Amino acid sequence: MQPNYRDLPSPHDGGAMDLCSDVVRNIQLGLTIWHLAEPNDPTSLELVAFNPAAVHVTGVPLNQRVGDRLIDCFPDLVQQDPTLLNHYAAIAGTGRISSHRAESYYSTATTVGIYRVQVFPLPRQCVGLGFEDMTEHRLMEQSLRESDRRYETLAQLLPVGIFRTDHEGNRLYVNQRWCAITGIHTPEASGSQWAEALHPTDRDRVVAEWQRSVQAQESFQLEYRFLRADQTVTWVLGQAVPQTNEAGEVVGYIGTITDISDRKQAELALKDSEERFRATFEQAAVGIAHVSRQGQWLRVNQTLCNILGYSREELMALRYQDVTPPEYLECDRQIVDQLFQGEAETCNLEKEYVRRDGSRIWVKITASAVRSAYPADVSIQAWLQSPLDNDDRTEQVQYLLAVIEDISERKRSEIALRERAEELTYINALLSRTTALLKHRNEELDQFAYVSSHDLKAPLRAIANLSEWIEEDLGDKLPPENQRQMQLLRGRVHRMEALINGLLEYSRVGRIEIQEETIDLNDLLLEVIDLLDPPPAFILHLPPPVPTFTTKRLLLRQVLANLISNAIQHHHHDHGNIFIHIKELETTYEFAIADDGPGIDPKYHSKIFTIFQTLKSRDVNESTGIGLAIVKKIIEAEGCSIWLKSQEQEGCTIYFTWPKAILRPS
Repeated sequence: MQPNYRDLPSPHDGGAMDLCSDVVRNIQLGLTIWHLAEPNDPTSLELVAFNPAAVHVTGVPLNQRVGDRLIDCFPDLVQQDPTLLNHYAAIAGTGRISSHRAESYYSTATTVGIYRVQVFPLPRQCVGLGFEDMTEHRLMEQSLRESDRRYETLAQLLPVGIFRTDHEGNRLYVNQRWCAITGIHTPEASGSQWAEALHPTDRDRVVAEWQRSVQAQESFQLEYRFLRADQTVTWVLGQAVPQTNEAGEVVGYIGTITDISDRKQAELALKDSEERFRATFEQAAVGIAHVSRQGQWLRVNQTLCNILGYSREELMALRYQDVTPPEYLECDRQIVDQLFQGEAETCNLEKEYVRRDGSRIWVKITASAVRSAYPADVSIQAWLQSPLDNDDRTEQVQYLLAVIEDISERKRSEIALRERAEELTYINALLSRTTALLKHRNEELDQFAYVSSHDLKAPLRAIANLSEWIEEDLGDKLPPENQRQMQLLRGRVHRMEALINGLLEYSRVGRIEIQEETIDLNDLLLEVIDLLDPPPAFILHLPPPVPTFTTKRLLLRQVLANLISNAIQHHHHDHGNIFIHIKELETTYEFAIADDGPGIDPKYHSKIFTIFQTLKSRDVNESTGIGLAIVKKIIEAEGCSIWLKSQEQEGCTIYFTWPKAILRPS
């Protein structure tokens, strides 16, 4: 059968067929029917029928193409997929269709459209092709893909973490910034797993608020913390809003997290600073106050209240002028004006305040201007008309910060110090006069000692000479007893002369300036021993070599000579041992002169260094009792000390210290 109709047939065999025909004619899907004229020639598919929508959808004037071949009516369809022609011919010939080739797509160059073609078998070697214009749908899909790409690009560029959820609040999407902030990877963020990364302290609170917002279909906003795997804490501001469809139903949430760690750190630092300021303000050991230009106390600490004797409420009701004595008010006013006018940044003054009980108290005040970036008069006109430069206008003095220190004790100390200074001045003047008088008396004493020694020695020498002359004149006529008496007389004269010399030497100790010299101690000891010329039966044991040092050589030699001589002189045998030891201390040398003589009973130790004291009768011992007293005076004049250790029949050791000076290698 060879159909030759231009439009789909309109059968009149019943209402059902009429209804079917109406549907085909009015459906928006473009329907066309093609007849395979030659069973073995796919190109012989010819148009036999179409509905009105086919012309509209395809844009091809099919009413003029009935009988034309498919390849001529829709060349783009065949060219884009040459296998379709064979496929359509096979369907027309067999009446069967493969499900995977039930539809295809093609585009046209002339109408710039995209079409979906659905194929279905028809009897009598015909095949039906349904054309659907997919251009708008594809454009919408393309637009949606481009929108998704732009969204993804924006999501990656934004400095905030972005997330999307379903209507139950389960995470569907997070961007890379979200992962970077939280420290978790995308798979771990899906569903409700993201909550595991919350700080344990915040987790229950955040999850509860998120669930409440989802159930109420409300916006979500909360500050909370994430705890990263490396234990780093990140503060975030989390925000989310519901997404609705055209029906107004919530289909999900879109939200952001913003890293606010820096802000939180700044807030914590500010809070810490404020707490430290409050602690410093309230716990300071000095009074601190904020004062207005009119003198009103704006803020005071407890220390200032204690200084002035007022309660905080009482003091806040006053001005500083109310507790200032009248004589200070004008000076205070000038200082306040200078600070508020910017002529000075800080000032220091000492003044008195009047306490609540009426007593006065001395204080030291350090005041500085506290500025604000905003002027007190916020009128723009007033600001513009201000004669100051704009930079200066932005910093107006709001109040004064005053640090008030109670200096009453210092003032009392200063008064006492002035009194002591006056006393010291008087004492120094008196001391100067006394020193001058003492110097004069010492000079007189030196003169007296010199004259006395000369005047006393002259008669003594005359007596000694006279006794010798008498003894020479009488010769053998002088009885032996008288000769012994003459010798005893001359001995007493020599002792008296030694006593005079000792007294003269004792009086000069500490009053004659001795120059320091660098000495070798071993050489000095050898010099002393050579000078004393001890009996051969006495053995002197010297210490190991000591480094050279600088000292008053003459005085040290005199001390050593006197002590060594004393050990030899008072030995109970004509032979013995003298041991000399030296020990280096921090600032001194400690000397020890030890002997194996008769020793000294401890009850006499306190008398040894007293002038004119001897342990034996002067008829037995020719000692003057001055030597050890001179030694003690020399040593103590050098700021050192001397002492002894001894028992009877156990020898004696005399210790003394001597100052060190600059040490030099030997």
